[in-house]
Amino acid sequence: MTYSPDGRWWWDGQRWAPAPGQDGGAIGWIELTAQHNPMALKLYLTTILVVVDLGQAREFAWGTCWIGVAPGQHRVDVSFSYVGGQIGHASTIADVAEGVPARLVYVLPDWIWSSGHLRQVS
Repeated sequence: MTYSPDGRWWWDGQRWAPAPGQDGGAIGWIELTAQHNPMALKLYLTTILVVVDLGQAREFAWGTCWIGVAPGQHRVDVSFSYVGGQIGHASTIADVAEGVPARLVYVLPDWIWSSGHLRQVS
């Protein structure tokens, strides 16, 4: 996770955003690791689409990304664009504790047209 020198901003993979807790609320975040078969070279050219609590969709690169949220339960939906549509959809409920990241892992199965698997690992 990349923070600004004053700790008030962090890089979420695409843009600078207020660091969790800077709005006076409690600190919490989701650490999402998105994986696919490394032999599927075309997938490196795609991005994943993440929606938290049915809010605005955000794009991230494959790998690990961090999303600042308030502590509590949050619905997380993940998919990615391929051949003109959203595929590999998976969702789960993440339990986010204050000051502790909720670690989620999204894995795309070998058959690309199947649903992905999203689970909380800690």
